[in-house]
Amino acid sequence: AALDAGLQPEGGAVPLVAGEDGWFGERLQACGFRKVFDRSLVATHVVPAQWRSFWTQRAGRGQGTAQIWRQREGNSLGVLMLRTVMQTVISAVGIVVLLPAARRAWLLSRLSPYRDQDLVPFFAVGNVEVLANLTGIWHGCIEAVRAGNA
Repeated sequence: AALDAGLQPEGGAVPLVAGEDGWFGERLQACGFRKVFDRSLVATHVVPAQWRSFWTQRAGRGQGTAQIWRQREGNSLGVLMLRTVMQTVISAVGIVVLLPAARRAWLLSRLSPYRDQDLVPFFAVGNVEVLANLTGIWHGCIEAVRAGNA
């Protein structure tokens, strides 16, 4: 099955840093293989406790987003640039307006045993996450531009 689907996607001119598992699953389905969920297989995703590691992880997810837009979805460099700029505008508005981040912090705090004490930390971390993700998207976009049409 994996051979029929072209094995695990590794990326084009640059190696993929995120999303290859989902892409591989889609390729398997496109080859006619049945999609099955096995809940006994669990991939744990840990959020680092240190700021530098957290930033690096979230920026990596952003870089993967740009790679998915370019390599998996096949967007042109122009479309990739446009999506990156649009995501920048949306993220900036979300941070400046405060409401989206405040809403997310409130929703997350409802799940925390500390509830209202976690409002400000969740608000701050949410904005850091958005900025790190956006940094990664720009990194992935610049990476794609440097790679050209490969």
